[in-house]
Amino acid sequence: MTQRASAHRWPLLFGAAVVFLTQACQHDPPAATPASEPVPAPSASTAVPAASAPLPVAVASASASVVASSSAAPPPLPPPDEPKPPEKPAVAAKDDDDDEKPAARPAQHTPDPKNKAKPALESKDLTRRARHLFAALKADDPKAGADFFFPRDPFLPLKDIKNPGKYWDQLFKIYANDIHELHRKHAKDWDDATFVSFELGSNPSWVKPGEEANKIGYFRTFNGKLRYKARGKTHTIEVKTIISWDEGWYVTHLLPIKKKLRLRRWWLVGTALLPLRGSAPETPGVSVGRFAFTFRGSAPETPAKGTRG
Repeated sequence: MTQRASAHRWPLLFGAAVVFLTQACQHDPPAATPASEPVPAPSASTAVPAASAPLPVAVASASASVVASSSAAPPPLPPPDEPKPPEKPAVAAKDDDDDEKPAARPAQHTPDPKNKAKPALESKDLTRRARHLFAALKADDPKAGADFFFPRDPFLPLKDIKNPGKYWDQLFKIYANDIHELHRKHAKDWDDATFVSFELGSNPSWVKPGEEANKIGYFRTFNGKLRYKARGKTHTIEVKTIISWDEGWYVTHLLPIKKKLRLRRWWLVGTALLPLRGSAPETPGVSVGRFAFTFRGSAPETPAKGTRG
């Protein structure tokens, strides 16, 4: 009987002890671990069995945070830097005249010996060389505009005269003198003058071989317009004669041709000596407007028979 009673007593005492310990843990929890010192995750050797009492609240929350942080996926790595495109080399500022350079021709280029190709009425090459003529006028420097004048090499076989080289020298000298003359004429404009445009004048016409003492034909146009701006206004200079060669336009006369009048004795005697009204018929004289001049000397010879006196 006594043994049975003792056998029933031990389970009760063990259960009472477990209840007492559980309540003691709930009412008097251990101090929380500082945030700066993370609680290490429980190892397999120290893990609490499922049947044991629950851990304190602070310890359980800290352990859960450590486990969550350890089981969470690591943060994604930043994407690799994309390769930057190579920097383009710096390009020097272009002059206005650089864009007007003519396209390069083949090394084996040979001009048409018959010169029958009609150049374009507008082209970068034409504008470029017209700019050079304007620069020559502004600076009073004919050499600056030499590439707008008809070149010497094709001029020699083109002209059907005795000494074409000498004639070309004369024409270029006149071209240079015309540049000097136009520079003086427009002297007030050059300080702030800027090039505007150039355009051909009359509709180009074909000059066939044999005309104008030429062996080779060419297209010709008159009165081209070189426009520039100065003192707030647009001004125009006319370029008298322009002809074609090898698909380009070239000046042969900048200003109109000036012909020198040579007075010869036969012209003076034949046309200038006139009989004066009211004077003796044998007295010769000259009448210019309201003025009359008489010449002393012997009377003219008697007209020959069969002619009117």
